[in-house]
Amino acid sequence: IGRVDFDEQIYRAIEILLREPQVRRQAQLRAQVLLVDEFQDLQPAHMLLLRLLAGPCLGIFGVGDDDQTIYGYAGASPEWLVSFDDYVPQAAHHALTVNYRCPAPVVAGATNLLSRNQFRVNKEINLGPHNVARGDSMRVERHAIPVMAITTLVKEHIANGSVPSD
Repeated sequence: IGRVDFDEQIYRAIEILLREPQVRRQAQLRAQVLLVDEFQDLQPAHMLLLRLLAGPCLGIFGVGDDDQTIYGYAGASPEWLVSFDDYVPQAAHHALTVNYRCPAPVVAGATNLLSRNQFRVNKEINLGPHNVARGDSMRVERHAIPVMAITTLVKEHIANGSVPSD
């Protein structure tokens, strides 16, 4: 009853921009540069909307990680980042290569795993200056009920003085 979901808002905006050239021109004048985070999670309709808004200049600033595409079931694809130059021909690139968050063994494991992706941007990930490098900062466990293993581990950390927000 007069309600639309997010997808319907996208489709409706596309319809208006395609049907009403004056509205499209006004929108393009207001949208000189579009900043799009999580670019790898765009769906085809989102890309069409961006291109309609960006106009011939294609002022699109895309931020994302092709190794983190999680909405493939809905049409998202690492293609948007891997082939960014095809969609935004004047694009310049600035790779963020330092991982400040994860312990060294986690970065090494993730790098090994992700290097097996066949369709990706070739990249190098480096450790931040303060990343934990101890070998025990990552452990792999097998458990019949993984959620139980995690719950037990979290309870152990809290019992040993860790703050839940950590």
